[in-house]
Amino acid sequence: MPLDVLRRVPAFRSIAKGVRASLTQLRPLPAPRYLADTPNTAGTGALEPYFPPTISTLARAALSEDTAAHVLGVLDKLTPTPEIEGQTLFYKWAQAKFREQWQYADVTNVLAAASLLLQPKSYLEIGVRRGRSSAVVGALAPDCAMYAFDVWLRDYGGI
Repeated sequence: MPLDVLRRVPAFRSIAKGVRASLTQLRPLPAPRYLADTPNTAGTGALEPYFPPTISTLARAALSEDTAAHVLGVLDKLTPTPEIEGQTLFYKWAQAKFREQWQYADVTNVLAAASLLLQPKSYLEIGVRRGRSSAVVGALAPDCAMYAFDVWLRDYGGI
């Protein structure tokens, strides 16, 4: 039955109002209200739809030599720590030993690939430590708003 016909029924509005009130009571939280400029995963319009990369595309990018080189470049710019020095040594050793056959992905490679392919508008990191992951994202998505949180205690996480 079309909605126009239902609207002509005398009690329709009061029934609809009662149904809405009942549904509101069942919902544990209010429905979200988004600001006009809230980012979304849709494209910018009919002519620019959003097509996310497939997992295979993301994996290929994460495993590429270019991504490993980019991550090494970012790590070289950070203040040295045992963790960063260990990761750098591992990358360089594996690249020298296995050459172009070496494929490896860790969180920094995957973040680099995702940042390059998705160009995020914002990035939230909880448990930052020294900012290694944030640095990788920021290097490839310079317009990305970065939100980083940690407890900042002395010797936190052994660092």
